[in-house]
Amino acid sequence: MVAKISVKSNVRRFTKKLPLYLREQVPFATSVALNETAKKAAKAQRAQAQRIFDRPTPFLLNGIYSPRGRGSFRGKRSTKRDLKAVLIPGLKGRNRFDDASARINEVIRIQTQGGTRLPKKRALVVPTSSARLNRYGNLTRNRVQTLLNRSDVFSAGRGQGLPPGIYKRQRNGGLRMLIAYEPSASYDREYPYYRIARGVVRSQFDKEFRKAFKKAVRTAKIK
Repeated sequence: MVAKISVKSNVRRFTKKLPLYLREQVPFATSVALNETAKKAAKAQRAQAQRIFDRPTPFLLNGIYSPRGRGSFRGKRSTKRDLKAVLIPGLKGRNRFDDASARINEVIRIQTQGGTRLPKKRALVVPTSSARLNRYGNLTRNRVQTLLNRSDVFSAGRGQGLPPGIYKRQRNGGLRMLIAYEPSASYDREYPYYRIARGVVRSQFDKEFRKAFKKAVRTAKIK
């Protein structure tokens, strides 16, 4: 998903009153302001994700905003030749996703826009209350295969007269479902990703532009 936020300000009107050597600093100052505003937006989005999501992993949160990462926000940084900053959760490098970062993008998208999530393969793997989860409430990476390697655990489909899933045989002869195979999952809109970004842009861009322009003026060379 991509957060494209239009920034409208009085920058152009402001530049008409400036001498040429200062007008030449405006694209640089604008670019810096866009990147700093995008950083603040991503930071606010991460803070809200921590509040709204149930035990979000550091990996997911860093896919929105990484305090230690280069540039902090995930997406495309503005330059003075291309005055556009774009927030793209999960993005790695330039226009690149791997499987893990693509999952971050999908999680943010479905939590923001709502809708139905379909499996990439045959079914979604959904843990039951009987499954062992990590501290973030998720199955560990190899948990399904580890379970299926056990002699007292098996995978069942509808052809076996059971709801599709992974079961454990009990000592008393009964069965306990550990993981359900679901054809889809529905989500409500819970995470105001775009609204957070718009609010930060409205409140912060002009401040960041003034700050960046003052710095540019100090280093400008009079021609």
